Parts: sequence; C-alpha cells; structure tokens
Amino acid sequence: MTRPEFRSLLFGALVVCVTVWSPVRTASAAAAAEDLQRLLSETQGADRIPLLLQLAERSAGEPTRVLELTGEALALLATSRSDSLEIVARGLRSDALVNRSETEDALVEARRAEAVARDSGREDLLGEALFRVAFVQWRTGEHSEALATAQTARRLQEPTGPSHGLFRTLSLLGAIHWSRSALDRALEFDLAAREMVEGLGDEQAVARCDNNIGLIYWDLGRNEEAFQYLSRALEVCERGEDRFNLKNILNNIGLVLIELDRPAEGASYLERAYRHCVETDDLYGQGKALSNLGFAQEKLGNSAQALELHERALAVRRQIDDKEGIVRSSDALAEVHLARGDAGEALGLLEPALALAAAIEARRDQADLLDTLAEARAATGDAAGALEAYREARAIEEDLDSDTTRQKIADLEKQLRAADQAREVAAIQAIADSRRDKVRWLAVGIGFLLLCLLLLTAAFLIRLRSQRAVAESELRYRALFRASVVPTFLIEGEGRRVLDLNEPARRLCGVAFGTEPIERESIEPEWLRSALQRLFASGSTDPLALDDEVIEPSGKRRCSELRASSVTVGGRRCHLVTVRDTTESRMLEEARLREGKLESLGIMAGGIAHDFNNALAGIIGHVSLARDGNPAERERLLSLAEAAASGARRLTGQLLAFAKGGEPVRRVANVGRLLRESVELATAGSKLQTVLEVPEDLWAASLDEAQFGQVVSNLVINAEQATGEEGRLVIRASNFRGDPQTGEAASGERFVRIEFADNGCGVSPDVRERLFDPYFTTKSQGSGLGLATAHTICVRHGGALTLGPSSGPGASFSVFLPATTEVSAPPEEGAVPPDWSGGRVLVLEDEPLLQNLLVSILGRWGFEVDVVADGRDAVQRYAERRGNGSAYDLLIMDLTIRGGMGGTEAIAEIRAHDPDARAVVVSGYSDDPTMAHFREAGFVAALAKPFEFDELARAVGVAMARVGTGSGNC
Repeated sequence: MTRPEFRSLLFGALVVCVTVWSPVRTASAAAAAEDLQRLLSETQGADRIPLLLQLAERSAGEPTRVLELTGEALALLATSRSDSLEIVARGLRSDALVNRSETEDALVEARRAEAVARDSGREDLLGEALFRVAFVQWRTGEHSEALATAQTARRLQEPTGPSHGLFRTLSLLGAIHWSRSALDRALEFDLAAREMVEGLGDEQAVARCDNNIGLIYWDLGRNEEAFQYLSRALEVCERGEDRFNLKNILNNIGLVLIELDRPAEGASYLERAYRHCVETDDLYGQGKALSNLGFAQEKLGNSAQALELHERALAVRRQIDDKEGIVRSSDALAEVHLARGDAGEALGLLEPALALAAAIEARRDQADLLDTLAEARAATGDAAGALEAYREARAIEEDLDSDTTRQKIADLEKQLRAADQAREVAAIQAIADSRRDKVRWLAVGIGFLLLCLLLLTAAFLIRLRSQRAVAESELRYRALFRASVVPTFLIEGEGRRVLDLNEPARRLCGVAFGTEPIERESIEPEWLRSALQRLFASGSTDPLALDDEVIEPSGKRRCSELRASSVTVGGRRCHLVTVRDTTESRMLEEARLREGKLESLGIMAGGIAHDFNNALAGIIGHVSLARDGNPAERERLLSLAEAAASGARRLTGQLLAFAKGGEPVRRVANVGRLLRESVELATAGSKLQTVLEVPEDLWAASLDEAQFGQVVSNLVINAEQATGEEGRLVIRASNFRGDPQTGEAASGERFVRIEFADNGCGVSPDVRERLFDPYFTTKSQGSGLGLATAHTICVRHGGALTLGPSSGPGASFSVFLPATTEVSAPPEEGAVPPDWSGGRVLVLEDEPLLQNLLVSILGRWGFEVDVVADGRDAVQRYAERRGNGSAYDLLIMDLTIRGGMGGTEAIAEIRAHDPDARAVVVSGYSDDPTMAHFREAGFVAALAKPFEFDELARAVGVAMARVGTGSGNC
C-alpha cells in the first residue's frame, strides 16, 4: 500500500477539526443532557428554542437527532425571529447533513445562514456563517473556494479577539492547506488554533488540534511523533466522552500503527472506530473504518479478509454515493486482486473508477488509479497499454504541479488588483469631495503612482539581483560539494534526512548515485549514524561541531570530527556536514604524547636514582667507617652519615612537593619575619650579596613554613649559581592585588608578592618554556629539582611562581602567596620541655626498626611503652588498659599499616569511646591530607618520617600538654 493511498483515506479524518464546537464534556455529560431534556419538557413556545439548540449541540454525534431538534427550533423561529439563533440552528443542520454525506443539502443550509447574517449587518454572525459555507466547500473538494471563504471568515472574526468561532476557522484553514499538501501552512494554522484554545481552557478543543497535528506529522513521515499526539488526543477525548471526535482519532491511530508496522495493534483501534460508527449510524465513518481495516489485513497477510472488508467498504460508499470513497475503495480492491493474481477483476474495477474520478475532478486519485491500471495491464501482457497509463499518470502529476503554481500566481494577481481598485476608489472619492483642489490632487496622485512604480521597479531589480546571487551561490556550493575529497553530506534543516552526498560520502556509506533522500536513522556505518545524532542533539548554534569517540561492538575505537555550517539550497535551509575519520591521527598524536611523557619520566627517574645513590653512598660509607674505624672519629663519621641522610630527606621533600597530593600543612604566618629567617639561613656561608626589602605593612599569609623556606632556599641557590663570584640578589616583598600570571595590578584577589631579582646571565627564550620541568637544568652543579619544587609549592598554596620578561641582564622571579586577614600566631618555641613525669605510651608501628627506635627513645625519657603492629590490636589494647584503670597517656600511631588497620581508623574507634584520647600521627607519606588536617582526623600533633629527636620531643610535649600546633612537623 503506497503513501498516496493512505493520504486519500485520511481525507475525511480532518472533519474533527472543523465540526461544531460543543462545550467541554465531563463525566456528568449524560446527566446534563437529561437535565436539558427535563427542562425542555417543562418549557413552552419560543423559550424552547435555546434549549433545543443546546441539546442539538450535545447530540453532535447523532445526525438524525440533531435534524429533529433543529427542525423544531426553526419552526418556532418562524414566529419568533432571532438572527443569531437561526444562524446557529442552520449551522448545526449543515454539520449534521455533512455527517450524513448529504453535502448538497448541507451547502443549502449554510448559504441560508449566510443570507441571514448578511441581512443582519453583523460581521461576527457573517463570519460564523461563512465558516459553515467554507466547511461544506472543503468537504466537496472545492479547495480554492473553501480557502477564499475561510479567509474572509477569519478577517471578520479576528477583530473580536480569541473565540471558539475563530478557533474553528483557523482549524479549517489548516485542513484546507493539508488537503492541498501545504503541510507547513497547515501546521502553522493548527498550532495557532491550539495556542488559542489553550488560553481559553478548552481541553477537548486542544485534543482536536493534537489530532490534526498528529495527521500532519504522519504525512511528514514522522510516525512516532504522530502517534504521541494522537494518543494524547485520545486520552482527553475518552475522558470527555466526545464520541464524535473519538471515532476519528481511533481511525487515525489505527492508520499510524499500520505505518509503524504494527497492523495487529492498529486493527484493534480501527475495530473500536467501526463500532462507534455503527452505534451512531455514521455510514461515512463506517465506510472509512472498513477500508482501513482492509489495509490492516493486507499488512497482516490476510488477503481474503482484506478483500471482503474492501468490498463491504465499497458497498457502503455506493449506498451513500460517496464518490471519493468509491474511487479509493475501487483502487484498494484492484490492488488486492492484483496481489492475488486476478488482473482481470482489477481492470474491471479500475476503468469505471477512473471515469468517476475524472467526473469529480479528483486529479490525485486519477494519478493513483492510472498507476494501478499500468500495473494491471502489465500483468495481462498489455505492455503498450501499461506504458500509456503510466505516461498519463505522470502527465497528471506534472499538470497538478503546474495548476498549483498558476493558482498561486492568480491569487497574488487578485490581491494586487483589489489593492489597486481600493486606491483608485479612494482617489476618485477624494477628488469628488474637493473639486477646487482636483488638479493639485491629480498631480499628487500621479506622483504617488510614479513613486509606486519606481519603488516596484526597484524592488523587482533588488529581488532579481538577490535571486541571481542565490543561484550563483548555489552553483558554487554544488561545484565545491562535488569536488571535495572529504565526505560531505547535505542534511535538511531539522537534521532528520540526508538530501545529498558527494562521492567520498557515498563510498563511506556504500550508497549508489541516484539514491532518494535517506533517513538519518538508516545511515550506515553505525558510528557515523550515532555521531550525526549527537551532532544535531548537542543544542549548539551554527556552526555545529563535534569531536566524537565511540567504541564499536567489535571493540575497535573510532574517532571522528564533524563540522556543519548552514546553507540555503533550493530555498530550503540545510546543513553542510563534513565528516573526517580521525582515528589514526588521534592515535598517532596520543602515541607521541606518551613517548614524550616516557622521555620526561626517564630523565626524572635517572636524576632521582643519581641523587639517592649519592646520599646512600655517603650514609653507607660513613657508617662502615664508624663501625670499623677509630673510636675517636666515630662521632664525626656518624655526623657525616646523618648529614647525608638529611640530604636524602630533603630530596624526598622536594619530590613530594610537586608529586600528586602533596598538600601543604598551613598556618597563618608573619611573612616578613619568616622571609628574613629563611633568607638568613639560605645565604649562610654564601658569597652572594643580598638586599632584602620588607615593608612594615606587609600582609600575613596562610602557608606551610617548611615549604616556604624551601622555596626561598631554592630561589637563592638558583641566583647564586646564575651570578657567580660577584653575584647580587635583591629580594623585595610587597602587597599585590591583581592577576599573578600577568603581573597586572587590579581590584582582584590579595597576594603577598616576593620578587627575587639577580644580576646573572638571564634566561634564554629556548629555556623559558622548560624552566619549571623537574630535572631540567642548564647548570653543571644543579639537580633540576629546585625551580620545579618551588613552582609546585606555590601552586599548591593557591599562588604562583612566575618569571618576569627578559628586559635586561639577570632574571626576576616573583612568588605570589594568597594573603589573609587573620592574625599570625607567635613563633613556636623550639625547646623541648625539660622533663616529664613519665607515663604510659602505646605505639602503633609495623616496622621493627622503628618499633625498637621509639621504645628506646621513649624509654630513655621515662615512659612505659607498649608496641602493637595493627590498628585492631591498638583499639583492643587501649580498651583493656582503660577498663582496668591503667589507661594510656599517649598514643603514637603510624598512618599506614600494610595489610591491617591504620592510625586514622584506629583513632576514630578509640575516640568514639574516649573523646579525651591523645594521639600523635606519624607517617612517611607527608603528602597525605591527614598530615595537613590531623586535628580533623582526631590527632593532637603530626610527625613526618624521617624525624629527629628534637622533632619527636616537640610533638610528644605538645600532645602531653594538650596543645596543638599549626606545623606539620610539630
């Protein structure tokens, strides 16, 4: 079954959009009708007229009942004249006669209503009457006349504002444009009608608009959206008991489901529609439902049942002389006979149907019948007759297109002549009103006409030039489109169909030349289809762009680059989409990045190994000399080994400073004091001449004092290595507002800025980009970690380390640290508390060497020490000792226990039972967040491995005194 045949069957379905509007029906509709009937029985004379018309409105689905009620009302109106009530009565009768397919009588009633309205002189009544006339003209196929009449009705109704009468006219205009295949105009009017009745709060009228919009989406091939609109309309219609609208919606849903290849489900809706038509004695609807059921059975492969249903539909349509229905049922029966191999029967049906279609000027139906006739003649071996029929069908289609064009031009010419006539009448009237100035007004008129002529000529020339430019642009687009070596697609504005493809795109999709437009959902390969879906679903504005990456079912990675720009082709807005498969280039780029990273890691690993080997050589060598050498030199040798170990410790601190997760342990500090101490320490024993400038009002900052000292030390060492024997370094501290990266002052964030300016050789342009890379150095004595460590520390503090422009000799580095309004704390006392009164300490540590070390040190200080290697044992031991009255005074807990519970989990369980528990956290992972925020984790102090005795003493002293510190090393 072809799409034109479906379209023919849907012609009658749009009746719902323009039938007489009745008030919103609710679950109490039957009760309301009973109340009206009761009032009617109690009323006499002319007072019965309004009740009769209200009851007729509620009986819109029962044409015979409507005719009876309106007949009585007209009889009463003969003696009690009322123009408005007579127009309503004749309008209801016209609708009822249309529903009974008695269109000639329906037009008579509508014309009578028009005559009454014209006599009354009321434009609102005339608009309502003209709507009825246009409706009957549309139902009889007089589309041009119906359009003109409906437009006149609309102009008369619009001045009064939104109303149900204007809604019906807008819906009728949509139906007429739909019948003329102008789907864009049809949708425009239906959406306008829907917006109006939504504002009026009429749910049933909204449902009728949804029904019409669903049909338009069906005709556009967007069946899923059509089904959604129709289903919504059906829900509202069933809730309101609108049986007249219900059977139309059921028919439409059935057809859409057939189109969606769900014929069995569609047949159930069509059977419901047929039952409603039988109940309301609607022969027109019965014929349509039977024909639709025949198509459903064809889809299900039941040709015998399809044949029977089409024959019944033809019989009903012949009974009511439904000429269009007879033509379409004959065509449908002929197709079934052809499918069953009975070409003779098909020919017997087609020839009378063709004559009837010609008589009623159903040109589209003629073309469809000729196509079927060509197929039937070919089946009987009449090749010449088949060719003749086929040519006639094509000629009709071409003629239809030509007729459409001519009709549009004729309409425009009529409008132009009407406007000219109106202007001429106005000019003649003006001359008659003032003879004294007729010469002057004539001159003005001539000038005005000349001006209009000039304007029209200019507009014509501009339009001609614009059309020529568009044509030339389209020719250029076509040439580029065909010549491009990149797969290129021309896709319609909404992105749903591919209208054209160039040769590379056809090879990519496996599509031959001459292919009809392709639905985007059917494009192959699958990765391209999904990429186009995401491109048009991105919600971006022109130009559209997408860098896509998917994993195909085979496991292969597929990368693509899509770029789309808007073009206008043939007056339609489209998208020109280029598609590049970037899988190989992206993989090559990633391989180059990985190679570069591996090279950097290799350099870094070599540098770390070199520095650690030097430190380990110093430690092992001096310890070996101390063990086997002169006891008198043992103290000096052990001091040298300790110094080598401190060097290794500094190296791990530098590595952790720029490693992932190296969070600084901050406290509010006096930056000026800290800067003076750090510079004094860094320049001790150095020949570098240092000038330090620190203002009195320098802001405080929240920072890690140890890491800050490391930054200062590294920058001082860098300056010393860059300047040589006569080196000079100027260090200036200042308050700064603005952008640290650009150095431009503005009313932005607050920073403490410290500038390190030396008089060295400066930094060459080829070195600037790699200056902060780890283990990159240009100096023979350097390790390549100093500037990298300083840069990372500044970034981790929320600041920056920048290199100033090379405007002269030397280099200028600037350290930016976020300022704070908090008051800095006084410096910590470094002395260890003189003595303790002893106490009980529980140590959680899984490394035996550190267990022995802590037991020895704490025992020397007078503590009773217990050691456990797992956090669970620590929790149990602490609970036992607390239970027997000998609780521990202090816990020293390692943060990480291999294969067991660490210090964080253990202290949480302990403090859940004893909130006063005091614990020091110890860890080799000094970059762990717990070390920076130890108080939040439940500890009173933190100690980073490796540590010295005085650092351990300070941490124990703080913990025993219940005094916290801001330093991570306590």
